[in-house]
Amino acid sequence: MEKDTMHVTNEKQELYNRKVLGNTMIDINVMDSRVGDFHLQEHAEVVNRAIGFKLCFESIIKQRLIDLCRDVPFDSIRSCASHYNNDIQKIQPDAFEDTPSVQIINLDGNYLSEIPRLGKLKSLKSLYIQANQISNPTFPNEFKDLKKINDIGLSNNAIRKLDDLTFKNLQNSDVRKLEVTRSKIDEISTGAFKWLKNITSLKLGYNPLTSSDLEMAFHGLVGSSLVSLNIDNITLGGVLPSSTFQLLQNTSITTLSMKNNKMSSIPQKGFANLKKLISLDLSAANIFKIDDSAFEGLDALTRLFLNDNQLSQVPNNLPPSLQKLYLNGNQISALKDNTFKKLSNLQLLYLGGNKIHQLEQNAFYGLTSLKKIHLVDNKIHTLPGRLFESFVVLDSLELNKNNINQIPNSGSLFASMASLQYLNMADNAFSSCSMGLFKVLTSLRYLHLENNQLGNLIARDVNGQLFAGMDKLDLLNLTNNQLTQLPDPLFKDLINLKNLTMRSNKISTWGDNLFKRTYKLEILDLSQNMIALVNSSSVRDFKKMKTLDLRQNPFACTCDLRWFRDWTNTTEIMILHSETYLCNSPPEWHGKKFLSFDRHKINCVWFTTAEIIGAAAGGFLLFVIVIALVYKRRWYIKLRWYRIRRSLKRSSGTGRGGYQKINGDVNQYDAYISSASDNYQWVLKNIFPGIDSGDLDTEKFGGEFKLYFEDRDAVPGKAEVYNIIENMEASRTVLIILTKEYMAKERYKFEIITAIDLLEKGKISDILIVNVDGLTARHVPRLLLRKMERHDFLVGRFRGG
Repeated sequence: MEKDTMHVTNEKQELYNRKVLGNTMIDINVMDSRVGDFHLQEHAEVVNRAIGFKLCFESIIKQRLIDLCRDVPFDSIRSCASHYNNDIQKIQPDAFEDTPSVQIINLDGNYLSEIPRLGKLKSLKSLYIQANQISNPTFPNEFKDLKKINDIGLSNNAIRKLDDLTFKNLQNSDVRKLEVTRSKIDEISTGAFKWLKNITSLKLGYNPLTSSDLEMAFHGLVGSSLVSLNIDNITLGGVLPSSTFQLLQNTSITTLSMKNNKMSSIPQKGFANLKKLISLDLSAANIFKIDDSAFEGLDALTRLFLNDNQLSQVPNNLPPSLQKLYLNGNQISALKDNTFKKLSNLQLLYLGGNKIHQLEQNAFYGLTSLKKIHLVDNKIHTLPGRLFESFVVLDSLELNKNNINQIPNSGSLFASMASLQYLNMADNAFSSCSMGLFKVLTSLRYLHLENNQLGNLIARDVNGQLFAGMDKLDLLNLTNNQLTQLPDPLFKDLINLKNLTMRSNKISTWGDNLFKRTYKLEILDLSQNMIALVNSSSVRDFKKMKTLDLRQNPFACTCDLRWFRDWTNTTEIMILHSETYLCNSPPEWHGKKFLSFDRHKINCVWFTTAEIIGAAAGGFLLFVIVIALVYKRRWYIKLRWYRIRRSLKRSSGTGRGGYQKINGDVNQYDAYISSASDNYQWVLKNIFPGIDSGDLDTEKFGGEFKLYFEDRDAVPGKAEVYNIIENMEASRTVLIILTKEYMAKERYKFEIITAIDLLEKGKISDILIVNVDGLTARHVPRLLLRKMERHDFLVGRFRGG
């Protein structure tokens, strides 16, 4: 696309800024005419997502107190017009006269009291007027000519009533998605939705609607194209009448969400008229009782969410078509024989967070297609010998946080689960089982046994039987298991093990051959143990090791530790947090930093003063020179080394470190956030809300884009350059947060150069820049400055506190 379609000219910006009412500026970033030039349906998905993120980024600029600058040079950034803190109360009919190609309008968070007259926007497809003060939602006559509009958001207003005229002027439009949640609606007329014949998705949740109100609303949906209906958290008066959905029997509705309603019970044939229903969400609805025929007629249902209710038992007569069943967070105490007998198609079963203490022998009989079962956080103490007999294709079993302290006569417990890849038995006080318990799990890749009491059992395993035959195991976690002795044959069959954690035990030493056959071990955590000395034979077999963690061990800083101390200076293995290591003995070294200990500070061999001084001075000078050179070019050295290793791995057929690329979208993230660690809180406050689709420290950000953020998404144990290159290549866009802290570190200059390189190679779609500290040209790398002066990037400037 030509540059003049990507930037607003000064004249057009001036005209745009004159679109005001009184002293109130109408600021809609997507008024930029370039939006109309993007024919989204003609672009690949990766391009659409990249454009979508850019538009979303622009639309929140005003809410984050950032200036949108379309006419840089960089030095003139202060001349850019401010577009934040909009208090729009009304929009004049000719406000959009010069922007006929606009397809998306976002007016969220203003003070509009009515639907604006947007008749000039013939190409409009999406309209968002959420979080305003609209009380009259009737669409003006001008909307009769807007035939392309298909997505409308009206949530968080003060609407209260939808009548027969509300959507009448949309009858010529192609409205497929309508959201009117959290708007205090308590009345809907029978003809309110009759004009929207093509509607496929309707959200009415979080309004004070009763069952009778729903029936009135459904009258207008008879014969519609409705596929998805969301009525979360409405007022049902504690009961769902059987006739509620009778009017929707001729629709194609496949998804119904009713979570957070207070229904207490589901009546007989409650959903019988919804023959095509595939997904039904009844989570957190305070349900105590479900009639035996409640789900009768739901022959197509594959997903049923009943989690976080008050059920004391698994409902009877569940649809045999179910593939995913969520019953976690209820009050279920026992699973009787044949509870799931008819659910032969079920693939995922969530039963965590209940009070299950009794499992009968055939409780899971019939679940021959089950791939994942979640039994976390119950009170299970016994596993009957034939309990898992039906799990012939199971690949994930979670039993952590129960009371399984022993498994007697356990030789055949897992006999049918040759396909199992993930097993979690952590937090069980587990201490006793037969040595061959895991032997049949020949496909197992991840085994979690942390926070148990396996110390004595492992000490007795002198022949290496406990983990025998597990040659596909990738991860083993034995944290906090009272381990003291590790017999040499313990890991003899773990030839593919990459990650081993034995943190918080009482290990003081290990044999020379313990790691002899763990050829691929990359990550070893032995922190918080009783290790005082490490010699050369202890690490002899660390051929592929990348990270080693020995924090909080009582090192004896004596002559015997000299080799290990020297080794930490020369090894390519990353010694995690070595700056925190402390000497525990001898007394004169107690409490001192491990890194301050070296052979020159302890009298183990006699040398002349001249020899000592000469060697020390020469070594120090050479060390300083080498370190200075390496430090200056460290990021490029790391990059070169990383590319060589990746090239070797790919040429040997192991791909990216042995992992296979996931099918589907080549870009895992919509944007890579490049920011200094000092700006962590700023990013969370000003960038994530409303954009990021994930969460951090239990905070959900409520967006729809997947952002890569190093503090949350970096692959644990991987080198920094790995996380930079791999995740930047896996992103569609790079968002650079320019600050003084950012430009002060070589690492972030390296990220800038890498992003520009990837953009020029076509591996990412765009680079967006936010200037937080008002940095001038002399603070910015020359390569980045030239491109900013040519308007290659969208640049924003932060003006808030």
